Amino acid sequence: MKVKTLEEIQDEFQKRWVPKEDWVVSAEDIRFEGNNTLVTGNERLKLTDHALTQFIGRLRTLADLPASVMTTRYIKSCPTASKEFQINSWIDHYYSNEDNDDKKWKLRKNKGSNVVEAIVSKGYTAFDNNDLLNMLWAQYGDMSFNEFYVDNNRMELRYVRPDLKRGQDKSAVMAGWHLSNDEIGSGSIRAGFLIYQLVCTNGMMGIRDYDDIYRQRHYGNFDSDDIRKDFAAAIGDFDESKAAENLERFTAMQGLDIEEDVDDVYQGVLQNFPKIGSDIVEIAKDNIAEYDRKLNKFSLISSLTEAIRDTRYGHRRVEAERNVGKLFGTKEITLKRGDETLKIQLEG
Repeated sequence: MKVKTLEEIQDEFQKRWVPKEDWVVSAEDIRFEGNNTLVTGNERLKLTDHALTQFIGRLRTLADLPASVMTTRYIKSCPTASKEFQINSWIDHYYSNEDNDDKKWKLRKNKGSNVVEAIVSKGYTAFDNNDLLNMLWAQYGDMSFNEFYVDNNRMELRYVRPDLKRGQDKSAVMAGWHLSNDEIGSGSIRAGFLIYQLVCTNGMMGIRDYDDIYRQRHYGNFDSDDIRKDFAAAIGDFDESKAAENLERFTAMQGLDIEEDVDDVYQGVLQNFPKIGSDIVEIAKDNIAEYDRKLNKFSLISSLTEAIRDTRYGHRRVEAERNVGKLFGTKEITLKRGDETLKIQLEG
């Protein structure tokens, strides 16, 4: 199992982490240049694709318009001069001198950079990855995690409870929690219950079930001590009986054979849960065929998380695993073929 202590994680993190700089600007003080650059005061700042998407969203809020009216895809497809004229005209037309927080935005960029990583609301409260690691150290000391991913905007940590394990070898399943944080306005501080399965010899694990234990939006008045106390209380209330029950339930799925055709089953999974991704579904189906596995709910879920493990990283991996986790409580899926609808039983 790929285990790292919190001290090791902090050492790795400090080698790559760049702190964020924030400042609040009013919409009327911003001009947009068609090459995805914001001009505010004497600063000329490039926008990442993520920040551009947030910028367009802020403009829609400013104009009180639905997302369908002005999409990021539409803005990106506009000629440079047209895009520049249209966005600045929107700001001029819809901005008023009323004191409204929708017209004041917080820009986030890495220290020393001229690239804006995020455009968030004025009320956004920073609690960055460095703060999160320091909070964990203050509460738990040098604890160990089974998975660790970090870039300069996102962090993912996975903890397995050693006493919550069922089965042996590759069918072994273990319960724990997954902790996520985000520095660019696309996610809360979030911890969720999960079930891991040991799916290969290097100890990589896959999420099976994901119920929120703790969530804190990056908004409002809170500090590290607030987070530490609330998080510790949430983790302290971790329901061991529920975790054990879900472990038993998942291992029992090895006896729930799926009788329908393998191609139909995986196509049904894709139709019902399209966010998993067609490439993941195809790889998972090929893995079932290659190793001549018996198709049951356990092997279906395992094949999908194995494919995710090999093709997705960081936040994209977590999101794909969460979508697969929805299969955990799903007893039936449907497959539409023309005018026909096939019902596929996943639990015998």
